[in-house]
Amino acid sequence: MDNAVHATPGHPASEEIFGRLGITKHAVIDAVRDGLAEGLRLDAAAPKIAPGFYAWTGTVASIRRHLVTDGWRPADKQNLPTIVSPDGRVRLIVASGDSGTGDPAATPSTSNPKGRAVEEHVRSNDPGRHQQIQLALDIDVESNRDESGACQTWMLLYRHDIAQLRSVAEVSLPLAIEGGRVTEWGDRAIIETPIQFPEMEVRPTDVSALDDVDFEIHPAREG
Repeated sequence: MDNAVHATPGHPASEEIFGRLGITKHAVIDAVRDGLAEGLRLDAAAPKIAPGFYAWTGTVASIRRHLVTDGWRPADKQNLPTIVSPDGRVRLIVASGDSGTGDPAATPSTSNPKGRAVEEHVRSNDPGRHQQIQLALDIDVESNRDESGACQTWMLLYRHDIAQLRSVAEVSLPLAIEGGRVTEWGDRAIIETPIQFPEMEVRPTDVSALDDVDFEIHPAREG
């Protein structure tokens, strides 16, 4: 079965979106699998938040490895790991998603509220905020525009379902964010067929153990 959803009125099919972004669905699937493997290799002695953190870092590292071979550039402004397309018009953020992830009928969001850096990247999709954001946070949104002048910050959302031993994922365009959670999306490139867990032992845990962990880094105060 093909892994891309079909187009719906007003929305292009996933294959078209992936092609436009210069990202292959196979790179996304590999990244999600690689992240899962990192999270599941920990035993019960690891801290409770460790599987989610390792799953997230593994996914980030894998999608970056895939995309740098096509000329994408890793970036870490505001300590937020992203990767930017060769023409500077697309920036990709990786995050674990909630139960709506991968469901074309749902409005997904991140599993946890995101910090200020993610919020400002998402809000930079509004062209009127470009200058304000760049001055406030030194985020390079001016080099990340499409033909219409809009900053294109996309998210790779993934979710691991331990009960059903499968993962879902999508690469989608966030349009609005409130309280650290995305509330509106534009185009969504959904991996339609769930990604099956590999042949490995899964230690008993709840699905939240594979959610990512968001944190903010602040300069240390003097004295």
